[in-house]
Amino acid sequence: MALLVAGLTVGGGAAYAVGPATPAVAVEQAVYHPTAKNLTAGTPKITGTAKVGSKLTASPGKWTKGTSLTYQWYASGAKIVGATKSTHTIKAAQHGERIVVKVTGTKTGFKSVTRTSAKTSTVAASWALKEYGKFTSFTRSGTGDDVIKLPKGTKAAIIKATHSGDSNFIIQGLDADGDFAGLPVNEIGTYSGTTAVGLSKYERGETKYLEIIADGRWKLVVSPVADAPTMKSSSSGDGVFLYSTTSLKKAKITHKGSSNFAVMYHRAGTWDLLVNEIGRYSGTKTIKAGPGVMEVVADGKWTFKR
Repeated sequence: MALLVAGLTVGGGAAYAVGPATPAVAVEQAVYHPTAKNLTAGTPKITGTAKVGSKLTASPGKWTKGTSLTYQWYASGAKIVGATKSTHTIKAAQHGERIVVKVTGTKTGFKSVTRTSAKTSTVAASWALKEYGKFTSFTRSGTGDDVIKLPKGTKAAIIKATHSGDSNFIIQGLDADGDFAGLPVNEIGTYSGTTAVGLSKYERGETKYLEIIADGRWKLVVSPVADAPTMKSSSSGDGVFLYSTTSLKKAKITHKGSSNFAVMYHRAGTWDLLVNEIGRYSGTKTIKAGPGVMEVVADGKWTFKR
């Protein structure tokens, strides 16, 4: 038997040269890529009044059955952060802008398509914006004591605040000289609620700073009064709401809590103290013609039914 090693024959027989191995030949397998089909895409249409505080609704039009739709709202070409639903409530910051919505459709096997609505008319000011002014909403967070300067020209503001601590949590307004101008929050321990500064005519524009006294973590979202939600029929804790009515109304008001319950109605340069009680409350009150702002101070659940 012959053993072939490096071109030599061992043990007799013919010699054979051993060269390099023949390289493997790569064979490319064809992959079939079907051509994506075109979606039937509708043209979005916006309905609603172009006014601060009003809700706009996007109707997407007719699309291929089974198409998934996403929405993005824009103000004068700038993306509105967080505005990704089929409806959008116009904020004070969008006053003077024109709004559009872009609808994007996706479906497996189809090319994605984006369609843009026509522009709304220029967003008009609401009564609350005219009365209380506007600025760009902002968020601040921290731990312990701090001082926050309000934007220049701020007349009034709503403050959505949270605190996780065991001791005092106080937010007080200070004027340009550092003197006391308001006390939107004065609580012990954890807190979550919405309050305001500058709602009363004599306080309008006085608060220049918010001084925070806290032993734990806190977060503040400060916004124009025009961005407050409309009055709710039920909620809990502190809140600030827009209330629109052009005639005398009555409301059944209740509270299930153990501490102070107050309802103040700010309107036309004045204000009415509708309720100021401790603990549980149930009663009916007259509400004068507005529009105005309802400020609720509560530690429990409450109702406001007209």
